[in-house]
Amino acid sequence: MTEIEVTCPKCGHKFWMEDYESKACPNCGKVAVGPKAKTSSSGPCFITTACVEAAGLSDNCTELETMRYLRDEYLAKSDEGKRLIQEYYEIAPSIVEKIRREENSDEIFSAIFNSIREIVSLIKTGDLESATAHYKEMVLRVKQKFDEIKSSEKSLNENPR
Repeated sequence: MTEIEVTCPKCGHKFWMEDYESKACPNCGKVAVGPKAKTSSSGPCFITTACVEAAGLSDNCTELETMRYLRDEYLAKSDEGKRLIQEYYEIAPSIVEKIRREENSDEIFSAIFNSIREIVSLIKTGDLESATAHYKEMVLRVKQKFDEIKSSEKSLNENPR
């Protein structure tokens, strides 16, 4: 494991990351993939991976493997699923980065992980459609929450009292 300096191909911002990870540019959210990053054909599971890491679990834990199954064996096999995966990869890295900037990030990841565990239960019963719907709703809720926080911070910075 080696820390490497990365230059974002989208905005040119320089930042540091481990060579084995994928990380969103803190400036624009574009994902950089380290040369030793473990990814499947569809890429990493950003939110679930962050939750697993915060919980101290391994990369091959049941929750992460089950979510990868949903992505690779269900979603990636349909046009709609492929579209959802693409949208997810556009928004998930910045969501994770925003959460990591919060003082209580471990608590936030823990709460999200509780939702993920419920989704994993649906997958294990074979209800992949409901699992997908629940995951979409969860990601949307988290995105909206952190977009609101970002907007509030921006408004406060633009209009100091």
